[in-house]
Amino acid sequence: MRSIKKGDNAMLLTTIFYETDNFCKQFEKEYKKFLIKNGVQKRIKSSRLSMSEVITICIFFHFSGYKNFKQYYINYVCKHLSVEFPNLVSYNRIVELKQKVALPIAVFAQLNEGACTGKTLIDSAKLEVSHSR
Repeated sequence: MRSIKKGDNAMLLTTIFYETDNFCKQFEKEYKKFLIKNGVQKRIKSSRLSMSEVITICIFFHFSGYKNFKQYYINYVCKHLSVEFPNLVSYNRIVELKQKVALPIAVFAQLNEGACTGKTLIDSAKLEVSHSR
């Protein structure tokens, strides 16, 4: 199911994590300064996975060959990347964390790729219906 070679996986994953971790350290500093400067009091709840780990998992999905994030997370991340990510969370929790890192991912993508191309990727999973009309 994966589109990249196994030997390349570790190097690619390490590279993605290194880049995102450096970005997240700077982003979190600047974001806290922004909140303080604008008088916004926002509680930042800690998680078992760091922001950079969540972003790495999200970015690595696009190199995995999987068609939807749920299958990727359950069948690949939880089974094959548990050593790299020892504090993995449930699928429902990772979906919540993905929403929380949407802004940092957008900023990271903008800084690393330039202008938006106008193309959008939509991740979908099969939805069961009780009655099809």
